[in-house]
Amino acid sequence: MPRLYLVRHAKPFVPSRDNRDPALDSGGLEQAAAMARSLAPPAPLPLISSPLLRCRQTAEPLAQIWNREASIEDAVREVPFRTQDGIERARALNALLRMRWEDALAGSDGAQLGRWRAELIGVLQSLREETVIVTHFVPINVVVGLAIGNDAVTAFEPAHASVTIVDAEDGLFRLRRLGAQAKTQVTSG
Repeated sequence: MPRLYLVRHAKPFVPSRDNRDPALDSGGLEQAAAMARSLAPPAPLPLISSPLLRCRQTAEPLAQIWNREASIEDAVREVPFRTQDGIERARALNALLRMRWEDALAGSDGAQLGRWRAELIGVLQSLREETVIVTHFVPINVVVGLAIGNDAVTAFEPAHASVTIVDAEDGLFRLRRLGAQAKTQVTSG
């Protein structure tokens, strides 16, 4: 039964229309370093990151401590939407966060959301050893929701650089510990 450490990326700069994949701000860089110091067990673990810059930068301090690179996995990226416009995406994401998965999957973006969600779950269920995954707000909520039987898209609000721990076994997730929580503001990135 592999233990999974789901790390929400640290605090990024606010995205803009010109940069929808922002780097971590100075506070976020400090959060990532602190997370790495507190999480790093003596032996290196496999390390997976979303391809987005804020996740790769959050994973970097652990990669340095363990002297290994993070594997980039597209399936753990933030939830996709058809629109590329930042303002429309923020509106869609804000609406999604207030929904239940049953309703979200029945909506206009339902097929795309369903494929993304199934791929995320499949990749995490395929892991066979203790692993650290640096990801985003909604993917962590997918796993926590499944673990606690909550169909809400937002089962809880993981803080930046927080670590949520779950065990994956026989197609199920078992919650071990919720990460720190904080109110989240969705922006256009």
